[in-house]
Amino acid sequence: MKSDKDQGDNLLLRLGRQLQAVRKERNLTQRDVYQQTGIHAARIERGKVNLSFTTLLTLCQTLGVKMWEVLKALDV
Repeated sequence: MKSDKDQGDNLLLRLGRQLQAVRKERNLTQRDVYQQTGIHAARIERGKVNLSFTTLLTLCQTLGVKMWEVLKALDV
């Protein structure tokens, strides 16, 4: 059985990949996201950052996607 930390790390990776997929669907680069938000997406997309609710909300708004859609795709 995976530890809580492993499960959390896996969830962050899946969240990052989901955000990356949406960004690419919108034909945006990580640089575009940074210029619009001041948020560096690279580490988030690799699951290396435990992002805050407000950071996730900002990214979702910038990407033009509802937060619940991103979270629903994680199937948690």
